[in-house]
Amino acid sequence: MKRYFLALITICTLAFTIQGQAGTMLRGLEQGIPNPDAQPNSNAFGKSLDGWMETYLRWLEDVADPDARVKNIAFLPIIGESPFSVEVEPGTAIVLPIATWIATEGEDALPDEWWGDRDHIFGDVYVDGQPVAVPNADFYVGPTVLDPSIVLFGDEYDYYQALVVVIKPLTPGEHQIVLHSEFVDFSAVFDNTWNITVTPPGK
Repeated sequence: MKRYFLALITICTLAFTIQGQAGTMLRGLEQGIPNPDAQPNSNAFGKSLDGWMETYLRWLEDVADPDARVKNIAFLPIIGESPFSVEVEPGTAIVLPIATWIATEGEDALPDEWWGDRDHIFGDVYVDGQPVAVPNADFYVGPTVLDPSIVLFGDEYDYYQALVVVIKPLTPGEHQIVLHSEFVDFSAVFDNTWNITVTPPGK
């Protein structure tokens, strides 16, 4: 059996495999949707934080249409070449997985205390040069069961752990989101940039 972490990288999605041990008890967490103006336990955009993370993974599983929207939420693309160009309408919030681990049932989860710890797993997110998702540990979800399982990269996965943020709607005009994340224990470093254009319909 295999475990993977999924992160946002310069060229495309990476599945990184390591051996795991069996016997993890999975649990679901009910957390809220964080953004620069809301606490992590809020439901400002209609779903809990783990709810939006699962929605993102199922969007990724289902072709990952960059124009797809759910409740005025946009999902940032990760397939292709960075920097990405994304166009959204005013009032659209943005789901951004900072670092994600996906695995099969029976495989050990990564320790909860690693997430948001700069010695283990962390991510720096900047919107127009301003940091968001700080402190990182407040934006941790997992381990959370996927029911039904998802299929990514030709393999089936049963649960995930993630650092994830929902970024509040941006003002009309040009914006930039920059991500740097690391799985320190696996010497994995990821960088991505999205140039966001907020344009009213018909323009």
